Amino acid sequence: MLVKANSLFTVWLQRLSLEIQLTDTAAAEAVVNPSYSPAAAAAVAAPAAVAASSAAADDDAAGCEQIAAAAATAAAVADQLQPCDGSGSGVNLTAAAAAAAAAAAAAVNAAAGSAAASQTPQGLAVFSPMTAAAAKTAAGTAAAAAKTAAETAAAAEAEQHDEETMSRALTSKLQQQEQQQQLQQQQQQQQQQQQHHAEQQQEEQRKHMQCSSSKDSSRNSCSSRGRAAR
Repeated sequence: MLVKANSLFTVWLQRLSLEIQLTDTAAAEAVVNPSYSPAAAAAVAAPAAVAASSAAADDDAAGCEQIAAAAATAAAVADQLQPCDGSGSGVNLTAAAAAAAAAAAAAVNAAAGSAAASQTPQGLAVFSPMTAAAAKTAAGTAAAAAKTAAETAAAAEAEQHDEETMSRALTSKLQQQEQQQQLQQQQQQQQQQQQHHAEQQQEEQRKHMQCSSSKDSSRNSCSSRGRAAR
């Protein structure tokens, strides 16, 4: 039984490690890259926390060991993602991600206390049903908190993206309105100039027709005025 339990425990740890490393490459890189988003940072702790909740398929000692190991892994991963303190050295984490780390740590503490209180000759920790249930609850809380953290951060990023999109659209609309106003002003100026030019031409034609239709004395007068003007 001990060999089987250790084998299952080793396989499970390998699977958990692969989940953390491969489930979301971008999120995993957030551990060492502070430029990643809060959503990516929160997602790092999610696989371990979810595994902690699903690992306890039974109440035997090996299953409880898995709970403790998964919770410890979740706490360790979350611990690497220090909340942003304004120095630029950490990854931004939401409060929910911090809650996930705290819940995972609580599960570890509960498991460690039970293990210290009672050990079997085979070296496996014996968990009372109450302690096992508490560890399961803490692990499930960690999973839910990590999921909430990822969803909250993703929603915040989406909202920010929407605001930026709306801001760009509003700026573009204002620019278009300004261009249209400038175009209308230019068209009005052109129309005024054309109207003024047309009025001048009409006035000259009217004067010319008056001179042409008048009597000889009037024509002489027009000619005199024309020569005087010249």
